[in-house]
Amino acid sequence: MERDLDVLLRADIVIRGELNKRQEFFDQHKVPGILEYVKKRAKNPELPPLPELFVIIDEFGEFIVDNRDFLKLFSKITKVGRSMGVHLMLASQFIDQTVVGDIQNNLTFGTSLAVNSSTASRFVIGSDAAINLQSGQGHAYLRRSGKDSGLALIQGSRSTPRTFPLRHRLWTSASPEPTSTKPPAPTTT
Repeated sequence: MERDLDVLLRADIVIRGELNKRQEFFDQHKVPGILEYVKKRAKNPELPPLPELFVIIDEFGEFIVDNRDFLKLFSKITKVGRSMGVHLMLASQFIDQTVVGDIQNNLTFGTSLAVNSSTASRFVIGSDAAINLQSGQGHAYLRRSGKDSGLALIQGSRSTPRTFPLRHRLWTSASPEPTSTKPPAPTTT
């Protein structure tokens, strides 16, 4: 338990440090945020790249019950992070709307797989659309907020050792050396 607390405290420090570092970066380049920096870099490709950063919290519902102090950090990410290219994504089977508060209003993205209630669908993507998705088909709806807001149907896929043997070998230490780095040809059934 002490180790988990240490990891959480380090994560908090790293995320806050990244927000501060990005603010200094924008100040140094005399731009208010990432959109303006991307435009400036398009005119001067020798400027260093600055990637978008996604902070993904899996099983948010369970996490936040024991770590309510992180709500302040998550709120900061959603309020100032978007302009810095830092985005928060919450993943959970259930998210208590009363706990999330203003964080939900400031999230850049929302993704919903099939759900059983229109309330859950509306909470995550602002539409009842996810209630009509078939479970287990890999379909989801992605909502983007802001200037380019909208809702898109997306298709996920499954990655297995059969479809990506080299990648799988890198994640499992007991895998034998592959004979080829090419993915296997698709099979027809």
